[in-house]
Amino acid sequence: MRRRTYGKAVAAGAAAAALLLGGCGDDGGEDGPPSPEDATGPATVAVESSPYGDILVGEDGYALYMFEADSPGESACDEACAEVWPPLTTDGEPNAGDRVDADLLGTVERTDGTTGVTYNDHPLYYYEPDTEPGDVGGQAVDGFGGLWYVVGPDGEPIEEERPEDEATDEPGPY
Repeated sequence: MRRRTYGKAVAAGAAAAALLLGGCGDDGGEDGPPSPEDATGPATVAVESSPYGDILVGEDGYALYMFEADSPGESACDEACAEVWPPLTTDGEPNAGDRVDADLLGTVERTDGTTGVTYNDHPLYYYEPDTEPGDVGGQAVDGFGGLWYVVGPDGEPIEEERPEDEATDEPGPY
């Protein structure tokens, strides 16, 4: 079993790279998940198939992750962490797409004043290095003090390791 691990220096470097790369490209044409500032209405959570089975995705089709270091209904990811793992935020109550249990959807007030979306009391996040819908590059990543997993429609993390050909002990280019 191999996990991608990152030290504090690499995590800080990843956050700096995300900040630098976040300003590149044209408005609205950037690859990657939406940023928390993009929330202009209620967020929608949907279900799509992935190499790990059915998982939660944002309205835009990007995979959603949970962070094992979070407490129920409380996010432990802010500042540099939130640059690499942008939270799914909402302006209003989130909407349940097909195969999403509306009773498991909720919200949490984040330290930056935005409203984060939760599912089964897990705050939900995107992974900045995922560059297109369907990417699941954040699966089983160990960073910022815990492991990150995609979330199944039942509200539980899918704790499956990355396939051996995708696993690495070396940090990625982010």
